[in-house]
Amino acid sequence: MMQQLNTAKDQLQEAVKDDESYEEYEDYDEGESDYDEDYGADEVYDDPFSGGTMNFGVFLRMYARMQEAGMIDKEGAFIRPSGPRRTSGRVGEICYCPECNARRRMQKGQDREAKRGQARQRRLEREAEEAAERAQEEVDKKVQQTNPKSSLAWQRGGESREKLIREHFLQQAPCLTLYSIGETSIILVLDVDDLSLQENRKLPPKGVEWEVAYSLQGDKKWTQVLAPKDYDKVNIRCLLPGTQYCFKVRTGLAGSHTWSGSP
Repeated sequence: MMQQLNTAKDQLQEAVKDDESYEEYEDYDEGESDYDEDYGADEVYDDPFSGGTMNFGVFLRMYARMQEAGMIDKEGAFIRPSGPRRTSGRVGEICYCPECNARRRMQKGQDREAKRGQARQRRLEREAEEAAERAQEEVDKKVQQTNPKSSLAWQRGGESREKLIREHFLQQAPCLTLYSIGETSIILVLDVDDLSLQENRKLPPKGVEWEVAYSLQGDKKWTQVLAPKDYDKVNIRCLLPGTQYCFKVRTGLAGSHTWSGSP
């Protein structure tokens, strides 16, 4: 039995390699990796001779089907069909003759190449969209500098608009104005030159922190006070009556410790 199997194996392997379409598709998965990335490279083949070594389990199944189809003689030799291909007659069964194996290899190669082409096309379309978005963002950044309210970021509203307001606010040098003064305390107000983007003129914008520092006049030691969030006034208490103080302010993104200046 083993001798017959070995003889059939050798003859079938030679018959498969003699097929004209074999060399065209035996290396079809060595090309570009676009399909492999999106769909995976593993695929189960029903051709026992498609790998580096013969798949003996697949070969035995193929051998049994070909015996039933009358394509293997009593000595185990392969009978190349001269007329129409005979089948085993079983519904859903796979024929493993060289013709069918070559046809399946051809179809699989065509299917994989089509999927690779689709993956390449999707990648090119995605790259083109990303490039167009980057170009549009660069143009919109210039518009934001000259006319912020006509920019796309402003028109989108929501977080895009809030980010634009923050950036516009932080680009300006902050200053302090006097609101009220007492014997041992002083209330200061945060201000900037351009508040045109803040419709309600509420300071500071959402997501912005500001800090006030003060010291005795001529003293190099500064005391920092983190001002209340979402409020434009800060109350400095416990000051010495009749003493002159210096004040300065800086602004930055909340939690990032990135400030517009250093006290």
